[in-house]
Amino acid sequence: MVTRAELATTIRVAIAVAPPYVKKTLELQHASAREMLVDDLVSRIMGSPESETVILQPDLAGFGTGSKPGVWDVDEPHPHPELRKR
Repeated sequence: MVTRAELATTIRVAIAVAPPYVKKTLELQHASAREMLVDDLVSRIMGSPESETVILQPDLAGFGTGSKPGVWDVDEPHPHPELRKR
């Protein structure tokens, strides 16, 4: 399960490690612009705090630095099979 804070942190890190030309193209040089983008993306993905959507993801699979996100029904059973994408 991914919380709003975890999703926001993941987006912030992705923006922070983006090459400078990407930040310039997206006009994300200033911290306020980056925070506005993070807030907008989190609200679009998770919904409003009152009607928050929960994103489920399987645990990491593999060992050590080779860990990667797991796959539903391969690494662990899907908790809500009726919600699978068709």
